[in-house]
Amino acid sequence: SNIAEGIDSKSESVNIAEIKNHDVIISVPKTEWKAGLENAMEYYIKTEEYEECSKIKKLIKKID
Repeated sequence: SNIAEGIDSKSESVNIAEIKNHDVIISVPKTEWKAGLENAMEYYIKTEEYEECSKIKKLIKKID
């Protein structure tokens, strides 16, 4: 969902995780979004969650 928001707002990076009580935020630059989505797609294919695959496919098309 963070990548989807990043695409819509034309951000250069998005936060994907936060470690509370340590003030650590993990962000991913725009150049890595497609690879991350492709990895997520592989996971959702294996778990047969095809609705998520459809959402990811649409996001990848927006990036290309």
